[in-house]
Amino acid sequence: MNYLAAYFTYISAASITPGPNNLSAFTNSSKNGFVKSFPTTLGMFFGILIVDVLCALFSKVVADYIPQVTTYLKIIFTAYMIWLVVKLWLPKKQNTLEKSTTKSFFGGLMFQLVNAKLWLAVFSAVTLYILPNNDKTVMIVL
Repeated sequence: MNYLAAYFTYISAASITPGPNNLSAFTNSSKNGFVKSFPTTLGMFFGILIVDVLCALFSKVVADYIPQVTTYLKIIFTAYMIWLVVKLWLPKKQNTLEKSTTKSFFGGLMFQLVNAKLWLAVFSAVTLYILPNNDKTVMIVL
């Protein structure tokens, strides 16, 4: 049961650190208000559920049939996260064009399918905390 404390710490940190979801939801809500941004946020929620299930199943298949791939995927994901940190630290040029941030339910849902931080966080959580402590596919997906 010690892994549960580590797992909950990991998912808490991954959930609150700035990423595309947090920034998009914050920007959308601050510009359009809660009511107008709710469909987008709901779409993000269901997109996260879909990514969670797909990533859990993918991780289970990879761990069962091609276990050596997980090491390479972890290296690739780590390199990508380091690249993101470097990109955040570098100065950015200001964009003077104001773009609308209003999205739809479908826009929020599809946003999750290309959200690399979400895929990385879920894959890492599944391979580090869930797979080593549970081998039933149903429990992994839940």
